[in-house]
Amino acid sequence: MSARVRDVVRDVVAEVAPDEVLLLDRLAPLDEGRVTRLFERGVRAHQDLLDCDHVDVTAPVTPVVWLALDEAARRTACRAADRRTPLLHHLFRRTPRPPPAIRSLTASQLDAVRHLVRDRARSARLGEDAAATLADAVTCRLSLELTDAG
Repeated sequence: MSARVRDVVRDVVAEVAPDEVLLLDRLAPLDEGRVTRLFERGVRAHQDLLDCDHVDVTAPVTPVVWLALDEAARRTACRAADRRTPLLHHLFRRTPRPPPAIRSLTASQLDAVRHLVRDRARSARLGEDAAATLADAVTCRLSLELTDAG
């Protein structure tokens, strides 16, 4: 089973920072790769793209969660690709890659995601309590449907 990064981010943001859902709505027409690049560069640099008269481009939670989940999804996808496809085929394939999905996670992978979210939240200066709350919300959302039973 897998979940799209966008869907998990929306659920977590709606719970933890509902005032940032408008930002996600503005990003809806963009593919996940483009949203990731926007957050990596900083949304503030792309205000014109988002028509940010009505969007808080300083939204701290959305980029933290998006980038952490994107990284987690790419890590699990790379591990799966390394097991299933030869390296050269993986490197040189011509077909566009679909956006990363968050695949079933083991308990240790889920714990790694928790630490990743917490570290990114601290780096974004959300504060210790907010970082812990955010990491718990992401972990809870992922564990609802993605954690392996064994």
